[in-house]
Amino acid sequence: MAEITYSFEEFVDHLAAMEFVQSYDHVTLANGETVEFSGERCFESMVPRVMDYMRQLYPDEREAFFKGSRLIMILNHVSTDIQIFEDARLAVIGGADKPSLVHPRAWRALHHFYVVLPLSSGHTASKEIIDYANSLPDEAVA
Repeated sequence: MAEITYSFEEFVDHLAAMEFVQSYDHVTLANGETVEFSGERCFESMVPRVMDYMRQLYPDEREAFFKGSRLIMILNHVSTDIQIFEDARLAVIGGADKPSLVHPRAWRALHHFYVVLPLSSGHTASKEIIDYANSLPDEAVA
C-alpha cells in the first residue's frame, strides 16, 4: 500500500472529524451490513465508526483501509500512552467533560512514524516519537 499517500494535512482533517464520527449511532460495514450502537463510546466502537467514515470519503477500499487503519493505530497509540505524552509536555490529559489535548508536534511525529516510515512489526516506542517531536522546528507543525 506504499503507493497510497496520506498527507499530514489530510490526517489533521480526519482528526478534526473524530468528534463527529464518535457520535455515529450506526455504521455500514464493508460487506453492507448495518451495525447499531447503543450509546457506546469506547475505543473499540471507534474502529467501525472510523472505517465507515473513511469509506464515505474514499470509494477505493484500499485507500479507505490504509487511511483508516493508520488513523486508528495513531489514536490507539495516543490513548494507550497519553500519560507518557503528558509527562513529555506534549499532551494534557482531559477529564470526563473535556477531551485530552495533544500538541501538534506529537501529531506530526505520530504521523511520521505510522504513515511516512515503513510500518514496523512491533509497537513503536513513545520515546522515539517524543524525541522526534521535540526535534521538529516550529514551522514543521504549523
